[in-house]
Amino acid sequence: FNMPHSIVIKNGIDIQKFDPTKTCDLTKEDLLLPSNKLIIGMIARLTVQKDPLTFIKAAALALKEMPQLHFALIGGGDLEDEAKAMAKSLGIESSISFPGFNSNVPAVLKLLDIYCLPSLWEGLPIGLIEAMAMKKAVVATPVDGTLEVVTHQQNGLLSPIKNEKLLAEKFLILANDEALRKSLGEAARSSVEKTFTDEAVAQQVEKAYANLLS
Repeated sequence: FNMPHSIVIKNGIDIQKFDPTKTCDLTKEDLLLPSNKLIIGMIARLTVQKDPLTFIKAAALALKEMPQLHFALIGGGDLEDEAKAMAKSLGIESSISFPGFNSNVPAVLKLLDIYCLPSLWEGLPIGLIEAMAMKKAVVATPVDGTLEVVTHQQNGLLSPIKNEKLLAEKFLILANDEALRKSLGEAARSSVEKTFTDEAVAQQVEKAYANLLS
């Protein structure tokens, strides 16, 4: 009696929807963002898991070196009030926006220059995959499912959890190097096209059923 072995089929996204060449119907003004600054943002529920507080501490450190940066925390959640209070206490409230939840994720992503996901744990982070599909340079923590998506210095940068100093360093590396942002963004899109599309998932499911039936 042979027990069937298990296989893992990862989630995919619609890369026609997350297409960086499409026109954006959202403006920076709509998201309370300045038009003349480089934007580093995270789109997530503001919860312990996503660790927005380390993001804010890192933002404060990066702004000391590059005051021309602007940060955005897009989404609501349990830590929203605490996050706003921290930004104020660190004196960076004018350099960080809290535009709240916005369902037009592709348009929001198009307005960001750098995407950050500083999670303490993750399954397969769909939001990160969506950002990569939009050719964003990404900075993420090397946790669980994120490691299945991001390879350090190939299609994004990895930074240790709860380490605002190293996260700020990654922000500054990317902010100071437009060519690196572009090359990581191109590689990010390419890796999503290979592995994390709806079509790729469908093919894996079809193959799994074919193997079972044979």
